[in-house]
Formats: sequence, structure tokens, C-alpha cells
Amino acid sequence: MAKAAPETQGCISSGGGLLQAQLRGALVADLNWSNAQMRCEGGPRPDGKGLRLTFAGALPGSERADKAGVARQLRFIFGIDEHDTAAGVARALPTNLTVILEGEQQLYTTMGDEHCAVETLDRTPLDAAGGKKIRVHARGYCVGPATNLTGDARVLVPTFEFTGIADAEVAP
Repeated sequence: MAKAAPETQGCISSGGGLLQAQLRGALVADLNWSNAQMRCEGGPRPDGKGLRLTFAGALPGSERADKAGVARQLRFIFGIDEHDTAAGVARALPTNLTVILEGEQQLYTTMGDEHCAVETLDRTPLDAAGGKKIRVHARGYCVGPATNLTGDARVLVPTFEFTGIADAEVAP
């Protein structure tokens, strides 16, 4: 029987990944995840109009006593609306945000891209990946909250900044 490949640690193998974000409301935290503290992935959005990037890591100060000190895990999904995903800098891009507290049935979403925006988005091809991966750096903000599915809890992410990795868009 073949062994499963070990889960990779960190976001970008060459380093430099990060996620900084403020969370206010149903979840309160100031995140400052470095490359080794998180996992990330990304690629084109399913509709082909922009990028989707995912970041996952520990919610600071949330160790569970019943799970031998294991921290609760957060996952962020940024859906950045953009027709041109070529390398370079883009500005003021509508962004959908979803925040998930994994394993706890807590999901918060902006349910559209009118509440958040990426102010600057910089995409750089990674030469080591043979042109198949890009480094993505973004700064942005949300002016409206992400809401849970029942509408009775909200999380506002007033500012965020991240550097992650994504699959480069493949031409048809």
C-alpha cells in the first residue's frame, strides 16, 4: 500500500507568504500569519473572471482544551473579480470574501463583491515553477460585513493584506 504524500507546510515554498487581517464582530482577532504559519492556494475563479485565493491557519488564542491544545482553524477565500489576470499591478477590484471557522459550522460571506475591494493586486510569475504559478500580493478593505447564512452573526474585515501563490491561468 502506497503512503499518502505528507501535507506541505507553509504557503510559498520559497517563502514570503503572509496574511494580515483584522476581524471584528462574531470573530475578533488581529491576524499576522507568516508563510510557515499558514497554507495557501489559488487559481482562476470558476467563471474565469479573476482570481480565487485561499488562506488557512490558526485563530490566535483559540486553543481548545478538549483537543489537546489544538488551535481552531480559520480559512479565508478571496474571490477577486478581474477579467485580466496577467502579471502586473491592478487597482480597485471588487472582491467577495468568505471566512470559515473550520469544523465548527461557522461560515461568513459577503454574498457578492460590493462589500470588499482589493486596492492593489500585484501578480508576478514564479520562474521556479516554470510559468505555472504566480505570486499574488494584495491589499484591500471591506466596508460591509460578511454574514452567516442565517443572518444573525457578522464578521467585518476592515483591512487585509496577503501574499500567496496561485496557478497561472491556462489559455484554452
